[in-house]
Amino acid sequence: MKRVALTTPNLLNGATSPTDWDTIIPALSVKRGTLEVEGSELVLSPEQRDFSGYVTLDLQFPLNAKSDFTVFMEAISDDDQIERKILLPRVNVDVETKALRAKLTNKDYLPLAFFVRGADRGSISIDFRFGPGGPVRFRSLSVHAATDALACEFEKGVVIVNPSLEDEVYDLQKLFPGRGGFRRLSASEPNGAGDIPDKYRPQLQQALEINNGQSVSNKRSVMVPERNSVFLIADAAKSGNGRLEVNGFQILPASGNHGNVVKVPTPPRSIPQPTIRPTEAPAQNINTKP
Repeated sequence: MKRVALTTPNLLNGATSPTDWDTIIPALSVKRGTLEVEGSELVLSPEQRDFSGYVTLDLQFPLNAKSDFTVFMEAISDDDQIERKILLPRVNVDVETKALRAKLTNKDYLPLAFFVRGADRGSISIDFRFGPGGPVRFRSLSVHAATDALACEFEKGVVIVNPSLEDEVYDLQKLFPGRGGFRRLSASEPNGAGDIPDKYRPQLQQALEINNGQSVSNKRSVMVPERNSVFLIADAAKSGNGRLEVNGFQILPASGNHGNVVKVPTPPRSIPQPTIRPTEAPAQNINTKP
């Protein structure tokens, strides 16, 4: 599965990667805590004193036009908490729908996405308030002026999901390189369609238009309606060496008409403990904001 927004530029000072901390840090500010770079991670540590309120990380970036935007982070709570709350993120401009709350854990780095629809243009600020606990360690952080669309690839087809309040156009060649033969599912009116209330008939008509059984003539421009998805049949995935990875799984050759599917092993993750600190690079500090 691909998060399509990740293919667009990072708005945090135009950082070239979600771990380009030297570029990202000037776009951040902190309340009731400090930031430092330890090895390859960015670490948000609470102040060593009693305080009211929450340790807060504020992200600042520009939006040149009204737009959806998505914040991605990979983070872990560096303490003994199995669950740690991230409160409702607050944005300094009017938006059509807000991002949702989330939770961290001390068990592993969690990939988190915060999706905001229809934010007004301007200098944007969004804050993340973390519940009481130890440091929060970030393995990646980025902001993108794009909807949090999903592109999923399967052995014999693909799916694109558009959660935006606007219709979006997608390039199949960029999302699914090497795939072809795209064609839509074929749908027909269900039995009893005449009994469907008038207020639901536009949805039925839209479903029939999307799933018309036709081939996709322009792979570089496929429209997915707002808050909708498109399922497309595609030529079967192939690989010259007989092994192809699709969504983290390898499709291996086998006798008969179907291949075997096995999970691609992933290397174990090293989870820093509260008393351990990487020493590969000197710490880089940001002054605490009152």
